[in-house]
Amino acid sequence: MRVDGLYVNAAKVLLPPGREPAGRAVGRGLITAEHAETFEIDELPVASPAESSELLALAVAGSVLGEAAVRPEDVGFLVHACVGDTSYEWKMAPRLARLLGADQAFALGLRQNCNGAGAALHLAAAHLMTEPRTANSLIVTSDALGADWPRRWFLGYSDGATALLLSRRPSPLALQAVTSGGRPANEAHFPAWNPFRPGMPAGPTDESAPQAGFLLRAAVRDAARAAVEDAGHPRLRTVVLSRVRPAIANVLVAGVRQAGIDAEPLNLATRSGHLFAGDLTANLADLLCGPAALTPGEAALIVSFTGDIGVTCAIVEARESRTRPPGALR
Repeated sequence: MRVDGLYVNAAKVLLPPGREPAGRAVGRGLITAEHAETFEIDELPVASPAESSELLALAVAGSVLGEAAVRPEDVGFLVHACVGDTSYEWKMAPRLARLLGADQAFALGLRQNCNGAGAALHLAAAHLMTEPRTANSLIVTSDALGADWPRRWFLGYSDGATALLLSRRPSPLALQAVTSGGRPANEAHFPAWNPFRPGMPAGPTDESAPQAGFLLRAAVRDAARAAVEDAGHPRLRTVVLSRVRPAIANVLVAGVRQAGIDAEPLNLATRSGHLFAGDLTANLADLLCGPAALTPGEAALIVSFTGDIGVTCAIVEARESRTRPPGALR
């Protein structure tokens, strides 16, 4: 989908201060030492019982609205995406809208697992381009499964929350295209029980089909190729990947290469770990003012995916410079 006249006004990440070292998971028998060595990060953010998914979401969403200078009542479309399954997730989107003061927002709860922010961006962009009454879209992700959740080191999941504000108001980061596609056959190899509910067993570290890599490469290839075509074949400075361990990131890179894209890949997993549904937003935050920050005229492709398999690719371009505080992670 080609996008005209939409901008990322602000994007932020909020991580809890607590950390779980990989060695603790090894000591508990949840993963092997060999599995721990497949990561480039030694510890992951973990929420305390007082740091709920809701409170993290409210804090980062309020911060984004403040930075974008948008009043809550001016948010017309709000999407909340998550992966974890807790007793209150079923009404999180309207609850956030109410508590933030977005009293007239259409609030949508979205479950697309680790591609939640990507799917939400696609929906928000389409909504803004077709509904002139909506001026601002707020995308929020949050998950906080805590220290007792046994599958944290399966993919390197980090508790935390992200938020971004998308609107027609010009700002330094313009959205040029967003495309989505999938290969849902891999879902059949996932467990019937939900591994993202508290109290679930650790299970194996890999439930993907033998052909999962092939399916993921193909989905990334198609979505990346479509995004580049829709954006008018911009010259890309970088391809920013989902924040996953190198073995999986390499599959994403292979799909991008199959699409004929040779821009330098960038995996920022060491910044935060894998933020459940929020990797795409975290990467946008770092393209705004972090280590991946674009300069005016530069463009980047962002690749986001979920294992069952859904992929969203977005292309953004820096349009003007602006002085911002250093560091995207707050």
